[in-house]
Amino acid sequence: MFWNKRKKAKRRRIVIRISKAAFVVRVLSMIIALQLILIPTAYAINRVAKTDKILSNNELASIEATSYSTILVQKGDTLWDLVEENYSGTKDIREIIYFVKESNGIDSTIYPGQTLNIPIE
Repeated sequence: MFWNKRKKAKRRRIVIRISKAAFVVRVLSMIIALQLILIPTAYAINRVAKTDKILSNNELASIEATSYSTILVQKGDTLWDLVEENYSGTKDIREIIYFVKESNGIDSTIYPGQTLNIPIE
């Protein structure tokens, strides 16, 4: 009888040790998984923040073109496509799109029938 109790107690200790080990493995796995998700996400957010800059007035003034093209927006047109088709200068197209939005007083949404002034060069 005494021997039987010792065996049961020993089995319980083994079960408890295995449970603790399983818990530690699970916690470490979750920590590693979070690191694999959070670190690349933070890096990507930082890169977007660096490239998504707002132009100052001096930079906007340097974009001002000598000639503009007045465009009538058609159904299915996008601001990116309209600028890409009409602008032939060397500046980054994102800067030109920002300039077009600021100079025409619009946000990112354009509507059919709307007229836009887009710099040619």
